[in-house]
Amino acid sequence: MILFPCEDHSNPCFRPFDELTEEVREECYQWFEQHMDELPKHIKLGDGIEIDDVPFTVRNMIQQLRFVKWERNKVYRGNFAFLRWIQEKCKEQMAAERPE
Repeated sequence: MILFPCEDHSNPCFRPFDELTEEVREECYQWFEQHMDELPKHIKLGDGIEIDDVPFTVRNMIQQLRFVKWERNKVYRGNFAFLRWIQEKCKEQMAAERPE
């Protein structure tokens, strides 16, 4: 899987820049803030991509992304796509760990 956004849609977390509104970004940040205590400590995103401290990584990414002037820095789409990928994997792992 590709980490950075690409126009051929090989990254399922890619969103065109004009779809990354402040509301969309804030919704993602809020989800993480609401579930920070439930996040897995470790996740594996793909072959060779592992995050050993998910809460720490997510907090730092959100802090950086909130500081960015989105109107001028389209390059941060990749960082946001990576954060969304982490969110997707966290949701999957959290659902799998819940008792039925």
